[in-house]
Amino acid sequence: MAVEALTLSPKRDQSSAAIWWFAGLPSALAIFVLVTFVWNFRNHDISSVVEHWGQTGDFLGGILNPVLAFASLLVVCYTLRVQIRHASETARFTAIQRFEAFLFELLRLHSDTVASIDLHDAKNNRTTVGRDCFSAFVNWVRLNHGKDRNFPPTKESLVNAYNVFYERRKRKIEVGHYFRNLFHIFKYIDSSELLTDEQRIQYAKLVRAQLSVPETGLLFYNGLHPAGEGFRKYILKYTLLQELTADDLHIHGLSQDAMHGLYGIDAFVEK
Repeated sequence: MAVEALTLSPKRDQSSAAIWWFAGLPSALAIFVLVTFVWNFRNHDISSVVEHWGQTGDFLGGILNPVLAFASLLVVCYTLRVQIRHASETARFTAIQRFEAFLFELLRLHSDTVASIDLHDAKNNRTTVGRDCFSAFVNWVRLNHGKDRNFPPTKESLVNAYNVFYERRKRKIEVGHYFRNLFHIFKYIDSSELLTDEQRIQYAKLVRAQLSVPETGLLFYNGLHPAGEGFRKYILKYTLLQELTADDLHIHGLSQDAMHGLYGIDAFVEK
């Protein structure tokens, strides 16, 4: 992801700075020693005696060799540290890739689940498949609630209307399977120890973006129903009802404020 790429850039800058320090500091010390030596002996003639040059070399070597040896040790230590960090980053990057590969496989399987849902209208000899079915599902809940004539709507009346739809055998199997898959996708993201909180939110947004408004509408009802009780925490944590308005549900007397009251504002508005 882009987050991973952004975290690597400052480390490259730090590595470049460290290289300049390791190369520049010994060089500066060497130049300082040479300049000091030349300055102190500037009034002396250059000796032609070999022994004097040997003594000069011993003097310079005695000062510079420990400095250069220490600098070499620092370079070796830094190199080992960089290699260890690089190995750690590589391992993390590989783990993130595996996480994403499995996440996208879960999304693919979920897409197959959605595609397998169908509605057959025997009267008109028409079959609706996939995501288009969810508009009909939400409408059925609306019609069921209209029969109850409970105004203004309450949590109990909405759950009862959804339950009439949900308890139909075929719908319970299809919709139950749909929400179990979706639940496990968010659970997979939420429980990953690889991710930061910010990354979990970004992956959850990726999944949330796959949901149509009618799907989000049915999720609203499912989260109120006992069958969706475990899903409710993810609805709140990842603001899964963000795109949903009262107009999308067409429940007479149901306002946006009432919807917020049933879940809490966090389900609809990001912090």
